[in-house]
Amino acid sequence: MIIFISILGGLLLIAGLCLISLFLINKMFFAPPPFDNNSRGRKIEDYPCRKVAFKSGKNTLDGFILNENGEKGVVIVAHGMGKTVDYYIPEILLFAENGYEVFTFEYTGYRGTKGKFLGIPQATSDLKSAIDFVGEKKPVILFGHSLGGYSVCAVPAMTDKRIDKIVAYAPFNSIRTTLRNFAEIMNKKRSLGDGIFFVQKLIFGKNTDIKASDGLNSRNIPALIIQGNHDEEGVFESAYVEVTEKCSLYSEKNAVTNPYVDFRLVTKDDSNAHMTVVRKAAESEVNTDTVKLVKEFLGIN
Repeated sequence: MIIFISILGGLLLIAGLCLISLFLINKMFFAPPPFDNNSRGRKIEDYPCRKVAFKSGKNTLDGFILNENGEKGVVIVAHGMGKTVDYYIPEILLFAENGYEVFTFEYTGYRGTKGKFLGIPQATSDLKSAIDFVGEKKPVILFGHSLGGYSVCAVPAMTDKRIDKIVAYAPFNSIRTTLRNFAEIMNKKRSLGDGIFFVQKLIFGKNTDIKASDGLNSRNIPALIIQGNHDEEGVFESAYVEVTEKCSLYSEKNAVTNPYVDFRLVTKDDSNAHMTVVRKAAESEVNTDTVKLVKEFLGIN
């Protein structure tokens, strides 16, 4: 009996240490960078905007409103992982200059906001709070890239608030598959990705299971999905990394039953990677190859 208790205690200790290790790995992996080194020195505060604060759970987030009197609708911009709103200033200005109010915000823990960013579902929860804050007085368009792209597609499954259109650049579909893919990119086994998924499941519960396709299928909201065919981060089948599972929403587009979703695959060499689908290398303005698809979708001349 004593031996059995000793063995059980040892196993529980090992399991506890493994779980603590997974929590620490998850925390380090999703920790926001101290600054966005790809915004080329631009800050959203340098442009005419109104800074606001809004609640997301227990935390207070920073939001920025541009062209508040825009009559075409309000575009809510959700940024990518490791980026801040500053990276997407060219897109923000494009919408504002074409008659839209723009609301953009920092995720929990990003750029001095309260709380800790501990996983993918946090971005979707923060976006839901942003939608609640904006309200339903104008048409609501969601715009996101990468992590933000996943979030704008998934969030309709979490809210019944007004959403009129969705634009997503390079979104992934499943959180679990994406975490497995990230683990493989780091030359680790996919089991590490499963471990991180387990941690996020403990933190965020059922929201961890929501796929981008689930959100798109939950409501027949018109959506534009833009995907490069040479995504170097492995979100699409890539020549840079060998992955056993593709995790882009585009690669699983057959799971989307919403008839109003338009998938566009970008194949031009300078516009078809994970970041260049938004911003061409060495450039600081919108990618004209892909933004024209957005203009067509929204009816911008």
